[in-house]
Amino acid sequence: SRFVASWVYEPPFFKDSSNKLLKYLVSGWQITGITTLQSGIPANITFAADRANIGIAGLQRPNLVGAVPDLNCQPNTGGATQVEQRQMINCYDASAFALPNQFTFGNAPRNVLRGPNFKQTDLAFMKNVPVGGQARLQLRAEIYNVFNRANFANPNTSFGAAAFGRITALATNST
Repeated sequence: SRFVASWVYEPPFFKDSSNKLLKYLVSGWQITGITTLQSGIPANITFAADRANIGIAGLQRPNLVGAVPDLNCQPNTGGATQVEQRQMINCYDASAFALPNQFTFGNAPRNVLRGPNFKQTDLAFMKNVPVGGQARLQLRAEIYNVFNRANFANPNTSFGAAAFGRITALATNST
């Protein structure tokens, strides 16, 4: 599910001030924002082999042999490089899945897992300043991802691969 809120707030401070300089500099500012909250994107677990012998590899699903695992990522503190250390690992419990018998399809439902959620708030501060007649100058400052939250992409969902359950990238449109 996804929730997006766009809002505008104009603080009422100093609008009626008798001090013209204070009124001109401090009043009339607007604060705007966009907040996006989204649950994780569905993740479909597949494996590379053609166990069902249908001539299509990479799209078949494994057996679900336990409870559907929750997303439970850990930082890769033992990574050999800085890039690897920024990755999240073991996001899905691989022991909840098994390869199906030869010539059979797996019983894992499509999109059985969810990836990480997405949370982001962008802010803008602005003020329209009259510069003469009908003309106005807009002063604006914008801050994207104001809480500096990393929004991760879905983990690797290729069961049996060395990277299974590993997040190696940020979500699209994440800042």
